[in-house]
Amino acid sequence: MRKGWRRTGSIALTFGVTALFLCLALRNLGWTELRAALLAADWRWLLPICVTPFVDIAIRAVRWRLLLAPMADAPTGLAYRLEAIGLAANNVLVARLGELGRAALAAKKLRLSFLASLSSIVVERLCDMAGVLGLFCAVAACHPELIARPVLAGCFGMLVATLGVLLVLIFAYRHLEPGGIFERRLARWPKAHDMCAKLVMGARALHTPAAFPILGLSLLLWAVDSAPYLFAAKSLGLGVVDYPRAVLVLGWAAAGSAIPAAPGAVGTFEAAVRAGMETMGAPPSQALAIAVMIHVIGYIIVTILGLVFLYREGLSLTGFEKGAEKVSTEVVP
Repeated sequence: MRKGWRRTGSIALTFGVTALFLCLALRNLGWTELRAALLAADWRWLLPICVTPFVDIAIRAVRWRLLLAPMADAPTGLAYRLEAIGLAANNVLVARLGELGRAALAAKKLRLSFLASLSSIVVERLCDMAGVLGLFCAVAACHPELIARPVLAGCFGMLVATLGVLLVLIFAYRHLEPGGIFERRLARWPKAHDMCAKLVMGARALHTPAAFPILGLSLLLWAVDSAPYLFAAKSLGLGVVDYPRAVLVLGWAAAGSAIPAAPGAVGTFEAAVRAGMETMGAPPSQALAIAVMIHVIGYIIVTILGLVFLYREGLSLTGFEKGAEKVSTEVVP
């Protein structure tokens, strides 16, 4: 009963956050203004925006394959399908259960332990943070007139912290190996040692030369994901948004998407992108139109693609959700 109330309260809170940010996204704007901005768009720019999600998932798949390589030989095609399934599930299920479901599905397909599979996804997300923060900080440092120093300092601090966590995981992995400090200390508790080793297994690839392409792919991923903001601005004839500004808006979008809200980051994404685009000089109606354009296109493509792959695996969305909830209660009682 207590878990049921907790889940209901969590869902109510996330949808409350969504409602709040939707109000912020729509402030001082009517549907007529938004509709006029969208109708004025040059839809020839739609194609490159549509292509981006496929490239995004491909880069994620190659990177995840490298992260999994020390544990299992994951075909790139399988990694691509599982990445798409996880992203699609995050778009439609609450509490971002897509990642837990993806970890469980990968563990089954690749004959891994669930904790080792989940560990690779945790490291993947840390690489995402390092990639987007690194790109944001680099562009912001080159364009100090666009980003306030306290904001840049805060982002740089977060980047250092993220890299620090990755280094801690690499250190822990090294010293859980035979002869390591942690391995000697945990020798009397083999079960505890085994669990700890699985929890940091995802960082194993970062202790090899593969660390450089993994981090490089993380930067490439966010460099590619910045492009739709430039394409959308061009479709509306906004000359004030160039590629560096598009990168900075992506930083706003990533921050907005990280806020716990309804599935698919509805509301938080729109409010964040509108704020970022207005900072870059876009009028409010066009700033929101860009957010809606990118979000709707990406959401539809990723969700349909992921659900198609999910059903090809012989699973239903309901079954996937139940499996993710089951493993979540096992990992976090």
